[in-house]
Amino acid sequence: MRGRPPFYKCDIDNPSERQEHLEILRRTIDVGQRLGTNLIRTFTFWKGPKLADVWDRVVDSYQEPVAIARQSGAILAVENEYACLIGTGRELARFVAAVNQPEVKALWDPCNALFDDAGEAPFPDGYQAVRGQIIHVHLKDAKRTAPGAKPVLTPLTEGQIGIADQLAALVADGYDGFISLETHWRPEALDESTVRLPGGRAFSEKAAQATIYCLKKWDEIPS
Repeated sequence: MRGRPPFYKCDIDNPSERQEHLEILRRTIDVGQRLGTNLIRTFTFWKGPKLADVWDRVVDSYQEPVAIARQSGAILAVENEYACLIGTGRELARFVAAVNQPEVKALWDPCNALFDDAGEAPFPDGYQAVRGQIIHVHLKDAKRTAPGAKPVLTPLTEGQIGIADQLAALVADGYDGFISLETHWRPEALDESTVRLPGGRAFSEKAAQATIYCLKKWDEIPS
């Protein structure tokens, strides 16, 4: 699957791409089983059309993936992604509720919600919307340098996500799943296309250095 995009990072209006992604999903589930996991990250098509105009189509587009997942006991963890149609906690919560199948859960990324143009406060607002539906969490941090400005990535705990409060809320709510550090921040800024489509040497450069620094910042959060 090298070079293939994650599931449903494609054009909702392109039938051939959608069929190709169903095959990607099947292969991803197979690889997951070999690795001992049933959790499969998924998305909700590239942004373009207004979400309200294609809402029913996006929900319906998960019928076949759910059937595929059900055959193998897989769980589809839908990530809120600012480059995709579902970008905020509120949208993600509404989507999971609309699909209303046990095979579909939320993968909560509060930083992605900050990057979305909807203006949602990732914590507490986005989290409060999606809490109770979460099966996996991604952590990275960012901040806006001015009102309305595009966020810039920061080391963990140095942005506006409220990492310490978010982690405390997960503990208080009894969340017992995994939390993954997404090291998108670098000591030297990455261009947007590299961040949106991570992979290759440009994205990997200085990743180890950035990861070690962010993990140290994580360890400094009072327990």
